[in-house]
Amino acid sequence: MNLTKLFAVALTALTLLSCEKKDDKKAAVESKAPISKQTTLSQWFAADKSENVAVKVVDISNRPIAGARVLIGSYQGHPFKNNYLTTDENGQVTIRRDDWTAPAHVTADATGFIRHTLLSQKPGNIILKMNLSQLRQKAKISGVVNGLPVSNGDKNIDFGLVMSSLTKADLFNFDVANVISPYSDVLSAMGQEFDVPSNVSIPNQKERYIVNITLDKPMYSLYTSTLGTKRLFSTAGRFVFKPVVDELRDGKPFYDLINYFNLTGGTLREVNVTSGETQLNFPAQELMFTKKVSVRSPKINADEVFLSLTANEVAGQLVPTGIRKLNSEETAELTSIDNAPLFLVNAIKRQAEFMGNVPGGDRITASMLPFKANLDPQLLPLIADPTLVTKDGYVATTPAVTTPAKMTRLALFAAVSDVFTETAGDKQITTLVRRWEVLGTEWPNQVALPNWPLDSQTEANTKRRFEINLIGGLNAKTFDLGDDLVQAATHVTRSSVDFN
Repeated sequence: MNLTKLFAVALTALTLLSCEKKDDKKAAVESKAPISKQTTLSQWFAADKSENVAVKVVDISNRPIAGARVLIGSYQGHPFKNNYLTTDENGQVTIRRDDWTAPAHVTADATGFIRHTLLSQKPGNIILKMNLSQLRQKAKISGVVNGLPVSNGDKNIDFGLVMSSLTKADLFNFDVANVISPYSDVLSAMGQEFDVPSNVSIPNQKERYIVNITLDKPMYSLYTSTLGTKRLFSTAGRFVFKPVVDELRDGKPFYDLINYFNLTGGTLREVNVTSGETQLNFPAQELMFTKKVSVRSPKINADEVFLSLTANEVAGQLVPTGIRKLNSEETAELTSIDNAPLFLVNAIKRQAEFMGNVPGGDRITASMLPFKANLDPQLLPLIADPTLVTKDGYVATTPAVTTPAKMTRLALFAAVSDVFTETAGDKQITTLVRRWEVLGTEWPNQVALPNWPLDSQTEANTKRRFEINLIGGLNAKTFDLGDDLVQAATHVTRSSVDFN
């Protein structure tokens, strides 16, 4: 019986995405502060041709970043002199309109932030938004999920699952580790020990499988790569114990077990993570998933897995409420919150890449559309890995893709990350530390990043990963960078390649 696989099934579907000192712990908190308004992408604004233009560099809370280095173009001195500038106390640099006359990359680099490049921007006023640098030694949020409806001997296992909440903008910049914890805790049962993802909370409960067993892992732990305000969601769920164990013992592929899982409710919370370990407890079910809706799958290939997920919008966050694996051209019912805006997330992965640390394991295609009856579940195709040349900087060729009818090629998001492998117990864990983020409109055939080497923040010969996300919009126009682009995005397909 492999409980790691069992819980990982639910965790993966919901993604559609340190060494702490004990005296660093914060007091337990059950904050009911309102969820903050979601942040948006960098933005471009038209400017009169007779005016100079400005690039303002800000963090995700729109606070100016002074001392940021800004490059207009591919390298210093090209396409014009004085194209490498430093932001003032207002986070701003000014460029003469007579100098900047044609589309050019705009890159910002600042201490404490992930380098960010906007591809081929027309001369204009720009707000460039930077994310905080990611921690090599992650901070930890832990606590319990209280009040799960445990009833000993009812043949069900009740659990809580804590993850980062999502917004629509996360289609552009998604970190799977915020939802699927690569770390695990030990759960003892039937005289054996099993690895369970650390962000699962399993209260004490007694069930029978041949013999009486007790499950007890009430504490969840969620590891985060950045400090600051975090918006978290705890979902309550259950599964029928014996059939799931029987299926696992019979060698059933674990993605086929997801339909045994039922989500019943959840809770949103906001917490400020400063350092070390922060404690946050959740009540089990402030939001109840009582409504049922019908969904259907498209025709899928025999070597693919199709997942359908319902997500309601609550206080600007997307709350996952139901999940099912569907066969080709099949119909199923999913749960949701009554009287809250409802989205349907569909995703396809290859069976061989569905779980595990395998090449291509992050390959996925997904859509997110407002729910309506008989919604067409058509997706972008899965794409090949990008090809990458690193001799003089980074030059990536975008994978070829055929778009469905009425699909607009809206944007491309790419990232360069350091790849680390560490040992936790007897398990090898791969984690990413993002170093460079790239955003552009449409889908260029090639992405050539500025000739600006990443400084040596890690040990020599560290493996790196280049990932690419092609973002489309159904029945959408084309847009410059900004809020309209986020709202128009409905589809994404992703792949990556590792390199040294």
